[in-house]
Amino acid sequence: MIAKLQDQIADYEDYVQTGNAFLDVILRDKSRKAKEESIDFHTELDFSKGNFIDALDISTIFGNALDNAIEACEKVELAGI
Repeated sequence: MIAKLQDQIADYEDYVQTGNAFLDVILRDKSRKAKEESIDFHTELDFSKGNFIDALDISTIFGNALDNAIEACEKVELAGI
């Protein structure tokens, strides 16, 4: 029961507020994926002045960059490094 509560609390601890709601969702999703793969994922980001970037571009830039980083970490772990 304690482990279940810790997992539920961890979801709230991992929530990042960047100042851009769309980016917050992307970071939360990628953080969850990294956690599932036992990859350390820490974020400190102030994107409150990033309103000049379209939501689709935010998704493309940050989503792809984080997917690539997670994939690279998985490859490193598989190689036993």
